[in-house]
Amino acid sequence: MKNVRFAFSICALTWRWKRSLVIFMPQSVQSPGPSAGLLSGPFSYAGRRALARIQALQPEIRELKAKHGDDSHALQRDLLELYRQQSINPWSPLLGFIPAVIEIGLIVLVYVAVGIPSALLAPAHLGWFSDLSSRDPYFVLAGLLCLLLVVQARANILSNPPRQNRLKLLLHLAVPAAKVVVAAVLPSGVVIAWLAYAAVTATSQLLAAAFNPLV
Repeated sequence: MKNVRFAFSICALTWRWKRSLVIFMPQSVQSPGPSAGLLSGPFSYAGRRALARIQALQPEIRELKAKHGDDSHALQRDLLELYRQQSINPWSPLLGFIPAVIEIGLIVLVYVAVGIPSALLAPAHLGWFSDLSSRDPYFVLAGLLCLLLVVQARANILSNPPRQNRLKLLLHLAVPAAKVVVAAVLPSGVVIAWLAYAAVTATSQLLAAAFNPLV
C-alpha cells in the first residue's frame, strides 16, 4: 500500500503537466487519454516494483529449488515464507496487467466515439487531416507515439533489466513496435488519445523512477 500511495503522489505531480498538455488536444478526446494514464500509473509502478523485488530474490529462490528438488509442497511453503520475510505479496506483479487493460479499453472507447466519418473536425493546429475519424496520412502521430514508447521501453529495461532473458528483451522491443503498427492504421482521434495516454504514463514512470527506485 505504501508503494501504491507513492505512485498516486507521482500522478498528482503529473496532473499539472497534463493540464498543459490538453491545451493542444481536440476537446473531444482530451479527457480520456491523460485521465487513463493517471489512473494506470499507480498500478504500473506497483506491479513493476513487486516484479523487480522478486527478481532480486532469484539467488535465494534458486537455492530453495535446489534444496527441495521435486518436493513442490515444501518449495511453495518456503517461497511464501521468503516473500513474507521480505514483505512481498506474490500476487502484486499482476497489478502490472491492469494498465494494459485500461489502455485497450481507452482505444476501444475512443475508436467507437470517433467512428462516425466527418463527425469530429480536426482542430486548426492538426490540419493535415480533415477529421478525427480519418487516418493520419503522414504518420506524424504514429511517429510521436513511437518516440514515447521507445522512452518507456528504455526506462523499463533500465529499471528492470532482462538479465540474459532474451524473450523478455524481445518483448520489451516487440510490443512497442506492434503498437506503432496498429497506431498507423487507426483513426487519428484514437491515436491522439493514445498519444496523450502514453505521454502521461511515461512521465509518471520517469518521475517514479527518479524519486523512488524500484528496488
